[in-house]
Amino acid sequence: MSLSMLRGGLLAALCVAVPTLAVVPAQAADFATVYAAAQAAQKQAVDTFCAWNVTDNALAEAKALHEKGDEDGALKAAQHAQALAKVSMQQCEEQKTLWKQAVVR
Repeated sequence: MSLSMLRGGLLAALCVAVPTLAVVPAQAADFATVYAAAQAAQKQAVDTFCAWNVTDNALAEAKALHEKGDEDGALKAAQHAQALAKVSMQQCEEQKTLWKQAVVR
């Protein structure tokens, strides 16, 4: 399997998985709790060298929306940031073994 095929498959999986990971309804979750969980997940991703910079952007968006008073938007952005952090760590775990298939022998 070529590296481009692996990347294409991973990208397709992420496009499907990321929007569906944030399943907590806005009414059932507290922004502060979700935002703290997203920050913790991103910190774990950073500490393991698996972080994506788009996660920081999503966290910043969530904070800005919260400061403007858009609680639903802020909550959704925080959930999205948390999902991104989790998926970045999943990708890192997958790449620990998948990279071997891309090495030219």
